Amino acid sequence: MRHILFGLILSATAVNAQDDALQALNAHFQGLVVFSIDHSDRLIAELSDAHGPYRRDMAYFEMLDTATFAFNAEEHVVMVRCKAEEAKCIDKEIIKTGAVGPTGRMSLPVPAGDPEGAKALRLLNELVRGEQLALQDGGAGTKHKKAR
Repeated sequence: MRHILFGLILSATAVNAQDDALQALNAHFQGLVVFSIDHSDRLIAELSDAHGPYRRDMAYFEMLDTATFAFNAEEHVVMVRCKAEEAKCIDKEIIKTGAVGPTGRMSLPVPAGDPEGAKALRLLNELVRGEQLALQDGGAGTKHKKAR
């Protein structure tokens, strides 16, 4: 009984930490990108402009490689990449047309006040690593609802 209670407490703590990481990420991107985790434990990044959402990128956490997340100065974006063995693990949906295609990277605009994307990269790494650990430990992620 004591082990079950301890496990429940750890699980609740992990969910709270991931909720905090998701909220911090969304606050940092200031609506430019809205991140959420769907019921299939996928990272969802919905990109918007003045006219509303225009693209949605979706990827399973376990297929992302945090060691390759980087800032691209030429494109002025933060890049989230797949593991080498999962070459095209990201589904990119163009919302206006509904077209969905696989790709190997998620290119995210850099938030204002973060010129080289350092904070964005740190927050993305925290969220993805935390979710990957939750998946390894319990077999299921933290199952967040859409954050808006």
